[in-house]
Amino acid sequence: MGTIENLELGPCIVEFGASGALVDLGFTKGGVTMSITTDTADVTTDQFGTVIMKQILVGRNVQVVCPFAETDLTKLSSFIPLTSVTTSGVFQKVLINTPVGADLVASASQILKITKSIGSATSTDPNDAFKFFKAAATGAVEVNFSIEDQRVWNVTFQAYPDSTQSFSLGVFGDENIA
Repeated sequence: MGTIENLELGPCIVEFGASGALVDLGFTKGGVTMSITTDTADVTTDQFGTVIMKQILVGRNVQVVCPFAETDLTKLSSFIPLTSVTTSGVFQKVLINTPVGADLVASASQILKITKSIGSATSTDPNDAFKFFKAAATGAVEVNFSIEDQRVWNVTFQAYPDSTQSFSLGVFGDENIA
């Protein structure tokens, strides 16, 4: 039998930035989706044909898709790597550059943190936090301009291994436990 206390709603806040300077990226609409994929290599033998005798882990990846509900040019510029923002009074311009050959991992020294948040109550329970040590927006942004629907900016983030964290991608729960 399950435990009722383990049943939860899923709204969250998404924060992104340097350690100690995380920025709340604003309201989301439609649910943040986190996917963890594990790639394996199948080991087979001639004697057993295509029967998988063993599987070896060869990779693990994390992607987080965030449907942001706010249209804020400064925040949007952080979703497309290596863009430039110019401000003149109340007006802004985000230049979407084409930095072919740029190393996205080198620019991924940002932390991506997802914390349970319902209404204006963000959880202070460390077990309600998902933190990725080194992440970057992939630059893949999708938005629908429609008279019938609210504008939502779907942004994909990729987590990368962090050498200062034993090449881990991230942590769920209380990161201060030794």
